[in-house]
Amino acid sequence: MLNFIDTLPTDKQIAGVHCIPINEQGMIMLAWDKDEQLITTIGGRVENSETLEEALVREVMEEVGITLMEEKIPFASWYWSSTDTYTVWYLSKVKTLGKYDFQNEKTWLSYK
Repeated sequence: MLNFIDTLPTDKQIAGVHCIPINEQGMIMLAWDKDEQLITTIGGRVENSETLEEALVREVMEEVGITLMEEKIPFASWYWSSTDTYTVWYLSKVKTLGKYDFQNEKTWLSYK
């Protein structure tokens, strides 16, 4: 179940991070997942010894070619009973939209 949060959960491992970036025009950015054929938030798994922020920055760049501003606000979490871990969602403003061919991951979409 998705829970709204104002602090990160500490009772279980956080294994995934996702972001809803907001561009200069105040539009949220989501991704089209061409494999699953759906619109989704941008993110993925925390790898090895990455911090949550390092994982988020990497995933957003890998998936849609954007960089985020320094401030990243956690606002929701999902507990996965199958893995006994959390995924945490963040809000952040977009710093830059890079040129990206979207061959490996996803394409981004903006919504007001």
